Amino acid sequence: MKNKPSKAQWEAMGEAERIAVVRGGRAGLFQIQEGFKKGSEELRAACKDAVTGFIDKDTRAKFMEIGKVLELFQRAKEDLQVKLEEAFELLQSLKENLRVKLGIEGELSWLALLDALQVVLDIDDEAEWDEPFAALIHELESDSAYAFIERLGQELKRSHRQRQQEPKRKEPRPTPPKFMPQQTWPEARNMAIALADGPSGRGWQDIVGEIALRHVREDDPIQIKLIAGPSIDWWGMPATYELLRDELREAGVDAALLLNEVLYLALEHPGQMFSLDSLIEAIGWDPRSASEKNECRRWVWRKVSLFENMLATGQRRWLYSHPDTKKKVPVAIVDRLVILGPRLMPEQKAFDNSEPPFEISFKPGEHLEQYRGNRKVLTDYGNVRRIAEIPAKQASGKWARGIGLTLNQFWRQSSKAALITHVTDGGKTNRQSAVFRPFTRRELLTEYYIADPHVEDILNGPNPKRAREYWDGAVKHLKLKGVIGSYKSKAPIRDGDKSAWLDQPLDIRPANEGLRDTIEIAKAQARIKRSPSKAANKK
Repeated sequence: MKNKPSKAQWEAMGEAERIAVVRGGRAGLFQIQEGFKKGSEELRAACKDAVTGFIDKDTRAKFMEIGKVLELFQRAKEDLQVKLEEAFELLQSLKENLRVKLGIEGELSWLALLDALQVVLDIDDEAEWDEPFAALIHELESDSAYAFIERLGQELKRSHRQRQQEPKRKEPRPTPPKFMPQQTWPEARNMAIALADGPSGRGWQDIVGEIALRHVREDDPIQIKLIAGPSIDWWGMPATYELLRDELREAGVDAALLLNEVLYLALEHPGQMFSLDSLIEAIGWDPRSASEKNECRRWVWRKVSLFENMLATGQRRWLYSHPDTKKKVPVAIVDRLVILGPRLMPEQKAFDNSEPPFEISFKPGEHLEQYRGNRKVLTDYGNVRRIAEIPAKQASGKWARGIGLTLNQFWRQSSKAALITHVTDGGKTNRQSAVFRPFTRRELLTEYYIADPHVEDILNGPNPKRAREYWDGAVKHLKLKGVIGSYKSKAPIRDGDKSAWLDQPLDIRPANEGLRDTIEIAKAQARIKRSPSKAANKK
């Protein structure tokens, strides 16, 4: 809500300052007065029926004291020039009456009442002060006043209980770092692609004989297996193939971004507690209302629970040096990549563990633990937070997220063969650049992360020009966020040639962290080639 003070700011204000804050919402206050002026008798009857209906006999008599507040409003109706200070006192009385009669222990702040109104009335956080009050009057004067008061009371109780349960911390809450490299090692890459393929179902197959699915990529020895493990059992639903597919349908590229960040936290900050809100922010989501934020928390909680039920299986194609013996050994895995650690949970009223925790921690699986810190085995590249900052509300933003993840993967896999050059900007600046093999739009939009909406559907639809608009918009996003440093097409194509547009060679070069990673990898590879002994061992 615009200009709404925090709880600490509100408590620190004097009476005059509080009145000045409320004066900013004077339109809403006068709407309350006018609402009671126009229909005070109907309002009195509606409130009386509602109050009588949802409390027991023992507390009914006490609760009817709310009539005193209504009488104050009735007297205010007779004086249309009522001062703002008096209106403020009336609202304070109404708030206190709600606190007592709804059985809420402790203080019920004015901001808590506003937040509850926003949730029940589904009002955006950016709304003006007067909108909740106008909607409040409308609801109380309607035939459904009883149901509205009951919903408001339940929301006040729920939010108050949650604030009471939330642990008090003296130190600041930890947040994920602003720099988080994308995890490009084969098992992480394939698990991220499997999540991105969840909505389309590409590559996912039922495993006969057990309630499990597997994700298979052509000519790739690493497969991903999804089991109906303990985390899914917590959701209180029977384990079926359809349940697993339902969870995958809600995954997509956003889940792939979340996986990259969770893997980084598990490897670099094992056991450290992070709030779900900080993870929501890390993947670039910006929920506007309390109800939307709760939905985002549930989505993140379900997805990290899903990660714990996913296993990577198979053996990599290449041999790696053992850290102790230095001998070349294969890297094989049948293990979870990430394990949920300790968490701070709210009080559970249900029989399952579906309520999202306040904070959560991660640790790597046994396979990852033995390779922690070994960047030759657990490779990474760029900064995935730059990609997560791209808004995904429009198609160009959705495309940019998938293209960015794909480019980081391609750049990392091709960095050893990259050509490091020096370029000039307008004849003034001499800077380094990395030249890679040409990429195509078909690769970047379909090979790893399928574009949403699918590029083929757009090209074959009634408005194929939108594909170019989405692509140009995605490239612009990636340039602005510092993922792409240079972009050029290498061969001209005829207008209207859809296949040629998809397969047009493109010279796309990284910027910032990606460029630094490529230069570091290319220089290390050059040193190996110059050293006869290392080159012989490499072979």
